[in-house]
Amino acid sequence: MIDKRISKSDKLAALPHDRSRVLYFMIYPHLDVKGRYSGDPRDIKEDCCPRLSYTIKQVAESLIDLHEVGLLFLYEVDNKPYIEVTRFDDFQIGIRPDREAASDIPAPISDQEQEQIRRCLPKEVWLKLWDDFKKSDHICPLCQRKGERQGERFFINNCIPFEIDHIVPITKGGSDSYENLRIICRTCNRSKGNELQTNSGLGPEKLRTTSALSLSLSLSSSLKKGPKIGQPKTKADPLANSETDEKFKEFWAAYPREGRLAKKESRIKFGALIKRGELLEFIKGFHGYLNYLKHRKVNEGFDQRPMYAKTFLGDRWREFVGFEFNSG
Repeated sequence: MIDKRISKSDKLAALPHDRSRVLYFMIYPHLDVKGRYSGDPRDIKEDCCPRLSYTIKQVAESLIDLHEVGLLFLYEVDNKPYIEVTRFDDFQIGIRPDREAASDIPAPISDQEQEQIRRCLPKEVWLKLWDDFKKSDHICPLCQRKGERQGERFFINNCIPFEIDHIVPITKGGSDSYENLRIICRTCNRSKGNELQTNSGLGPEKLRTTSALSLSLSLSSSLKKGPKIGQPKTKADPLANSETDEKFKEFWAAYPREGRLAKKESRIKFGALIKRGELLEFIKGFHGYLNYLKHRKVNEGFDQRPMYAKTFLGDRWREFVGFEFNSG
């Protein structure tokens, strides 16, 4: 039984639509004793809401919504997706773990493991990592979201803490050296799982090239000849809805595939910036973001995971206006 306190959850209220709220409660009966379940939208559609009209794509979008507000965590182990509901034990009434079947779903890294990692590090390494984190303005190097201080810790959206990450996992030969450590947000850490992501100077490991990044690199090259996304004739002459739809389709096809989620919300934000007469500036920001991804790949030897399109279409695109790629 779920504790009635969940009905007053600010995180539930922060969800963009009721579909995600309904899905959250539909998932609950299927969770194991640790609050975990498959993170594959097809499994959730088939097992948790087979008679609802939700499409698999809508289920996937709702999982991301739940993940972003901190109601659950999406993570991967051996390339298989899983979810873990946050504060699962806190909202269970009368649960008896000793009478439940043990969880057969691998766990993401825990707070206890994080604390153990921190305690095992030499003090000078920990202080240097923290100093780097402060110099980065408390921004996660993977998703580029900024943390805000709460007490002695930093959180994104008041719920996602930052953690120590081994760039090359211990299980793949990584070490506890300063060069192999960084501070990233828990969302990125759990999504990364045991995946190898190599920074420059950390060895001869071949860099993983994602289809999204390959698309970004090819687009970055082609867009140098001129904007692929069309533009209105004047700032005072906004595009008609049909034209906006066409321009959005062009943007959607050009955006890195891994970030193409929540299409409906992205279309709304795209239309809003056109109405504000910001399309020309947005195109510059889009080109800058593709240049940024290329810079991370070529100059820093790192496959940067693209941010979600709806996030980029908020105010994040402004950060990349004028960003130029310079090799070396």
